[in-house]
Amino acid sequence: MPEMSAVPYALGNPARPLPISASADAGARIPRAERVAAGLLIAAALVLRWLAVLRHVVNSDEPQHLHVAWAWTQGLLPYRDVFDNHSPLFSLLMSVPLRALGERPEVVVLMRLWMLPFSLGSLALVAFIARRLFGARTALWSVAILGLDPVFLAGSVEYRTDVAWGCAWLGVLAVLVAGQLSRRRAFAAGVLAGIAMTISMKTSLLVTTTAAAAGMTWLASRRGERSSPASIAPLLGAAAAGFVLAPLAAIALFWRLGALEPMIRCLVGYNVVPGLGLWGSAPLRPLGLVAGAPILVALAVWTLRRAPDPAVGRRRAVVLASTGFAHLAIETVWPLVVHGDLMPLLPVEAIFAAALLVAATSRIPVGPNRAVRDLLSPAVLVAVGLGGLIATIWVGDFGRNGTCAQRRCQAEVLHLTGPGDVVMSLKGEAVFRRRPIYPAIETIAEERYRRGELVDDIPERLAATETPVVVQYDVAPYPPRAWAFMRDNYLPVDFMRVLGQYVDPPATGAGERTFFIAVPQEYTMIGPRGPARGVLDGEPWRGPRRLGRGFHRYVAAPVEGRLAVVWAPAIARGYAPALVPGPPLAPRAGDRLLVLAPHPDDETVSNAGLILAAKAAGAAVKIVWATDGENNPWAQLAHEGRWPVSAADRARWAALRRGESRAALRALGASDAEETWLALPDGGLTRQWMSGDERLADSIAAAIRQFHPTIVSAPSLFDSHPDHSLMALATDIALARLAPGESKPKLVAYRAHKTDIVPEPSLTLSLTPTERAAKMRAIECISSQLHWRRRQFVALADSVERFEPPDTVAAALQMHRVRGAWIDGDRLVVDFVAGRWPSLGPLALRVSCDGANGALARFAVPLPTHGVATHASSGTTRITKMGDGWRVELPLALASTPLHCYVKIERPAELACGFFDESGWWLVGPGKPAGDAPRDGRVTAWIK
Repeated sequence: MPEMSAVPYALGNPARPLPISASADAGARIPRAERVAAGLLIAAALVLRWLAVLRHVVNSDEPQHLHVAWAWTQGLLPYRDVFDNHSPLFSLLMSVPLRALGERPEVVVLMRLWMLPFSLGSLALVAFIARRLFGARTALWSVAILGLDPVFLAGSVEYRTDVAWGCAWLGVLAVLVAGQLSRRRAFAAGVLAGIAMTISMKTSLLVTTTAAAAGMTWLASRRGERSSPASIAPLLGAAAAGFVLAPLAAIALFWRLGALEPMIRCLVGYNVVPGLGLWGSAPLRPLGLVAGAPILVALAVWTLRRAPDPAVGRRRAVVLASTGFAHLAIETVWPLVVHGDLMPLLPVEAIFAAALLVAATSRIPVGPNRAVRDLLSPAVLVAVGLGGLIATIWVGDFGRNGTCAQRRCQAEVLHLTGPGDVVMSLKGEAVFRRRPIYPAIETIAEERYRRGELVDDIPERLAATETPVVVQYDVAPYPPRAWAFMRDNYLPVDFMRVLGQYVDPPATGAGERTFFIAVPQEYTMIGPRGPARGVLDGEPWRGPRRLGRGFHRYVAAPVEGRLAVVWAPAIARGYAPALVPGPPLAPRAGDRLLVLAPHPDDETVSNAGLILAAKAAGAAVKIVWATDGENNPWAQLAHEGRWPVSAADRARWAALRRGESRAALRALGASDAEETWLALPDGGLTRQWMSGDERLADSIAAAIRQFHPTIVSAPSLFDSHPDHSLMALATDIALARLAPGESKPKLVAYRAHKTDIVPEPSLTLSLTPTERAAKMRAIECISSQLHWRRRQFVALADSVERFEPPDTVAAALQMHRVRGAWIDGDRLVVDFVAGRWPSLGPLALRVSCDGANGALARFAVPLPTHGVATHASSGTTRITKMGDGWRVELPLALASTPLHCYVKIERPAELACGFFDESGWWLVGPGKPAGDAPRDGRVTAWIK
């Protein structure tokens, strides 16, 4: 046969059809038990994939890609208006679902769902390619092995271009191995390769290695099996014609929009930095290519010669060698290696790994007993699959939700800033806000800043754009000059830095203070005791005003201490406690500390430092436990090895937990603390309260009257555990019912279970190393909870315990499922958002209104959020769509004016399954919040 020297030759001779199915396990019947085992492993892989979508730690590239997609939705152009060093197709396509979602804190998780079609498509293409190259059994185990590969799982659930890129390249390979190579098939493969190129420029590496693999295969083939270049030229032309279509379309688009030059600069010139990354730190790495290439060639030739059919052998050799060369090149000459680079390669490697296992297990030497081999062969494959499953679970760390930090950061950005505000971030972590600078500060930019190729003009850009907020949650550093400017002109609060600075009294004690404003903006001046009362620049301070760049002179009022000059909207949106915290907690000798604990262990994990400080100061301590913690089945299962099924099991568990709390108090030196055990139902405080039972509030009020505390530490109203938030509500009611002549203690709140509410509690109590060690010893006494929550409990033995101030107005302005609630005449109005997704069951609104003598109204209303009518027991309730949220208006006929009224949005189906709330209770205000303006209001349901 004449020679041929191109890619299509290696994948099939166009002169005659090829036996596609000729392979080692082609036609072999897969035993039913093996199919079931592999199917279960694949199902487990799909479950893990779903968990990873929801819980896998957010990579910093994900919000960067989202920011570029958001730019498309705003009419901004990547490369020209927003930096991007990736090809444009992926972000352009993803801008469509992103626009539909709107501004949401959980945007990363939601957009990860759009990666599922690509990753599942990759699995399907792997099955197709493996079946064509080796057979059905290899295809089955290829999918199982790839699905349980922890590297592929982590990379393919993230929102990143590499997921779509890998799927597109597998499509190229699937087309090439699908059948006899024709011009139409070559054109289709070229089109898919061109699409892959418009998704990622790294496609150029795959095209190059595929060409090299084809050439190598041609040289290794027997002379009689080669075709002439002339016979293959039309196929090459068709492939080339298909390949250029998508890239030329992208080039034409950006040329038409006047952005071709920045596109070329970002995609080509920007990414090439001599000495970058491993090029500088491991200059001898390319020698690995020299050493590895001959091994790959030998392996490909062996594959070619061992195939049952020459055509199948050529296909296997080209696919194996092209993937091997690409992986070798990435590991030896690529300057920056990330798992996304392997998304097109790991699937192919899984195919050959499965083929090797299938071939090896089919040749297990068991003598004449074929039945033993038929049993051992699938058993070995299942064992390998189970090993992959265990490794994936171990590496995946699915017990920890790795999306929390990014989601909280995003929630804070959306709450703290508006659509027109500029937010400084490294790579676009704010997603929905413009950045003041053009470059994305990642590895390449960091190196260019270090070399002086990028000028650090970030301080000037922050001032010119009047940027009020800086994102600082990522560990990657800002350039030194920029970071120094941010520290001097922005105050830290959680994942943010807010424009502002502290103005301290001069050492001389004079009332005059001078400070410099570097970023013009609207500022307010506030101290721990409230707004400033002095004179600024010759005018009495009466509220927020715009301050220009330069020095400003402030004459303080008498006894004014430290003040903060802060971006005014941050204070208006509830960030005063975080930006201007009060003095640290410091119990004194005459104090009396009352700790209210919903369950045994809350007095230790959240209050041990406070108890230690109180005992060290000589203060008296009393603990009130609402429940005995008897309804704790998962911890009891982990501790005892059996599921609690009887009342005796729960009673035994309650006694154990009571004993643990007493042992923890002894470890804290508080064995003499007064104790009160209310023995209310664990997990049922909300249900009991909503039934009209007043025992919890009455018991707290009685403890306050009998013990006369000066400090009360109670759970936070916003704790996600229903028992905790309900005990906080009952504490507020108990304090409100105290007679006018009775002294009211200082209330602080602890949040034992994290939520997305921001900012973090701002009252602090510092622990010395000795106190931390004592707290750790106390935590070790709570052995019943440490079997499955040790890491969480140990982390609470920190150097600081945090509490919330009793400022419900400020707290109510934080990110919450309820966005506002007020009484309007005889109607209760509640604005809310649906909350997390995915979720179980419909929403419900709980309402609790209490007067001086007891409950006035306690009821729950189902909340349809899709225009579905339901029924409530009282009057007419209206549901209205309000922008990205909802408004419910319902009648509220009360016999008297309530002392306190609270509402909570919950999902009863989730609570029944053991899930917690998203944000706890919300204190209802006396009137409509200032500045509230309905958006897109339309009635969607009437509840009668």
